[in-house]
Amino acid sequence: MNGKTSFVMHSRHIKVFENLPGDDVKQIMLAIGAYVEKGVEPTFDGNAGLQMAFRFIRVDLDKEAEKWEETRAKRIEAGQKGGKVSAENRANAKQKEQK
Repeated sequence: MNGKTSFVMHSRHIKVFENLPGDDVKQIMLAIGAYVEKGVEPTFDGNAGLQMAFRFIRVDLDKEAEKWEETRAKRIEAGQKGGKVSAENRANAKQKEQK
């Protein structure tokens, strides 16, 4: 997923984990990591419970990835400007200084 190497864990995800056996929690956490870092879609060997749990969490992962991409694009654009301040921003800053 475009170099993203982290994800946000929401407290509502814990409720999903509470209902899973320990080995399943490990599997889903590893699957989340692979999905976030490499875009790998897990299969869980046909385990419908894990597939359903992952789909629930994937909604948030995808939203976070989209938000991250938007922020990344804005930062790239700002970086390409090289810290140049527009004339309008300079005028606004001068007005604030004079007050």
